[in-house]
Amino acid sequence: RLLPTVLWGGHLSHPAVRVLRSRSVSFEPIGRADAPWVHADGERLLPAPVTLSVEPQTVRVIQPTFRPIKPA
Repeated sequence: RLLPTVLWGGHLSHPAVRVLRSRSVSFEPIGRADAPWVHADGERLLPAPVTLSVEPQTVRVIQPTFRPIKPA
C-alpha cells in the first residue's frame, strides 16, 4: 500500500519512513556472504559495499508544474 504513494510524496508522512539529508551515504551488508546490489531510481548500480556522494551545486533537478487532474 505504501509504494503507490511514493509517486506524489504521500509516503513521507508514514511512520515507517524517515527522511534524512546527507552529502554522502554508505551501504554495507551486515552478516551476508553475498553482496546485495544498491539500486537508485529503479536502476541496479553496484554491489555493496558502496559509498555514494553528491557534490554541492552539481545536480540539477527539473520538476514539472503539478496540475491536479479534475475528476470527470
